Amino acid sequence: MTAPTTSPFFHKPCRQLATGLVLLASIGLTACGTTPTETGQTAQGPERPATGPGSGFWQALAPHCGQAFRGELVASRPGDDGFRERDVVVELRHCEDSRMLMPLHVGDDRSRTWVLERHPWGVTLKHQHRDQDGSVQDTHYYGGLARPPADGNQLKFPVDDETLAMLPGSVGGVWTMEVEDGRLYYQVRRKGSDEVFRLAFDLSEAIDNPPEPWGWEHIR
Repeated sequence: MTAPTTSPFFHKPCRQLATGLVLLASIGLTACGTTPTETGQTAQGPERPATGPGSGFWQALAPHCGQAFRGELVASRPGDDGFRERDVVVELRHCEDSRMLMPLHVGDDRSRTWVLERHPWGVTLKHQHRDQDGSVQDTHYYGGLARPPADGNQLKFPVDDETLAMLPGSVGGVWTMEVEDGRLYYQVRRKGSDEVFRLAFDLSEAIDNPPEPWGWEHIR
């Protein structure tokens, strides 16, 4: 079991080395074939979604599937220093036309995976949080929905009803994911606050893939 930390929307004890994060979306389209890599990731096949919610974001990340990238904390709030003091790595570990799984590694903490899925009604971003034994943490699978058209390189995910029931303090919150100028950005902003949590990942230089995230066999 891990020690308490804080959530991205309101400071409440949660898990060690973490501010609650949120991220990945789903759209019900036909999935194309994937190719396993040597490290167990799956890379995007030759077919890519040309239109519909998530199409621009998927196309921007497709060349990087199966790779990992170092990140940095570029904007923070009180309590976010754990991300500044440790190595932060995102991994595009599993890619399909309708689903992407992106583990987020913070130092030796491998508890987080962003789950993005494409649907006709938009793109969903969910945050998986698991302990080393694969069991889910108390705050798990929260996120938001990017409604159509949502077809550009930037996706905004206002908090969804499921998350509001789990985290009432997240009302009005928005997650943003964006690919711009060779970087992947992940941001969390709370309603009525100028403070944001923002990570930036350099997509121009892939690094060695880290070990698989905790509970990977349950996530895939």
